[in-house]
Amino acid sequence: MADIRKNIASNITKHRKLMKLSQKELAEAIGAKSFTTVSSWERGGNMPDVETLFKLCTLFNISVDEMYGVKQQLDKEVNSMQGLIAILEEIYGNVEFIEGVKEGKTYSYFLIGIPPDQFVLLDKDIDTIFDVTENAIPPMVERMKDTRSQEEIINDLIAKK
Repeated sequence: MADIRKNIASNITKHRKLMKLSQKELAEAIGAKSFTTVSSWERGGNMPDVETLFKLCTLFNISVDEMYGVKQQLDKEVNSMQGLIAILEEIYGNVEFIEGVKEGKTYSYFLIGIPPDQFVLLDKDIDTIFDVTENAIPPMVERMKDTRSQEEIINDLIAKK
């Protein structure tokens, strides 16, 4: 709930400023009590009720998903997934998403590689690779920032064993 409150607060502020509206002008445009109400929303102290939320979305020309921050999270996940697929294509040469219906049941999978060296990854496999990658990359980047000499790094590795 805290993230939603924070996302709404941030989005109200962002879109109000994009429209070059003062808090007072926004309050008047949607029929809010006063600019202090808008100020409270932007600080995350209160949240607009559902009716007001729809008025804000209409005024800002955004979806409720975007106001709640769901759209940004989805976009981030999609972009990350596309990045993972690009990496798999770079390594294996080909990634093809296959989906269909058989006996009334929907199926989908990723066909990876070039014949005869092809293999199948299920959605859950891709999710696992994504999770592992997401958790492994930040520590690797931190290690790459290590500016110590090779000898210092080796001595540190030996000392840790």
